[in-house]
Amino acid sequence: MRSFLAAVAAVWALGSLASFVYSSQLGMPPAAAVPTALAFLLELTFYLTTGFDAIRRRWRPLTLFASALAPFCLASLAMPEFHWRQLALLATAAAAVCFWFEGGRRAAWREILLLVLMAAVALAKPFRGLYADPFPGLRIDSLGQLMWFRIGLVTFLGNGGPPLQLSFLPSARAFKTGALYFLAFMPVALVLNHFLQFTRLQPAPGFWWKVPATFLAFLFFVAFYEEVFFRGILQQRLMQWWGRWAGLLAASALFGFVHLWFRGFPNYDWVILTFFLGLACGRAFLQAGIGASIVAHALVVAAWRGFFA
Repeated sequence: MRSFLAAVAAVWALGSLASFVYSSQLGMPPAAAVPTALAFLLELTFYLTTGFDAIRRRWRPLTLFASALAPFCLASLAMPEFHWRQLALLATAAAAVCFWFEGGRRAAWREILLLVLMAAVALAKPFRGLYADPFPGLRIDSLGQLMWFRIGLVTFLGNGGPPLQLSFLPSARAFKTGALYFLAFMPVALVLNHFLQFTRLQPAPGFWWKVPATFLAFLFFVAFYEEVFFRGILQQRLMQWWGRWAGLLAASALFGFVHLWFRGFPNYDWVILTFFLGLACGRAFLQAGIGASIVAHALVVAAWRGFFA
């Protein structure tokens, strides 16, 4: 509990400072800046619970559902009017996830359908229309995206879910293993790039700070929840049903498939690349746990965004 409270205090301190600086740069009035900042800080606090197993297990469907709506309601205070229709749509989607396993046995088909629902909403990207921007130049739909993955993760890892120990800080073994699989994947990525030519070597301006910043952002957010879903949940279940190698290949193929929409549909080049990335992350997961696959994933994205156009 002390570690969790310390993390929350750090997030609120750094987040408040960042919000003040950013809102000042945009010229946001306090009436819009304060509720928006509080909404993000509240959602980040809820998100932190996913990385602390003892805290995450305390969620119950009703409180999880309420937590999905609270940041939206806070952010709405920055708007001239409250959007009741958007709240109703958000509540319907959140309730479907939070109460998915209530009133029935946790069966394989239920887990598959929930994965399909989570993926369909993530690919459809409806939060841009549900979360109205409180100020020109400031998009807050990331609140909805973060909420969506959080409630899905908590629901999947509830009673009867696949065994998984989560932490935002990978162990030394996980970091080493993830780094080794990153190094093993890079030659494969360079060979694929040679034939597919989907990018070129060109260091990004300010790469010296963008690479570590991107790594940390993906370590704590995008790579974190993508690896939990694809390796921690999907790959584990598929290996239970089909065996070790079939489960690894199937999870990697599905990971590649969801990137068909990346940077324009259909992006087959990216499907091929991310299939092999899925194999690397899946092997890292098998060897050293979810932390290793998160590290490998985050390192790949940091290298790509820092050194390839």
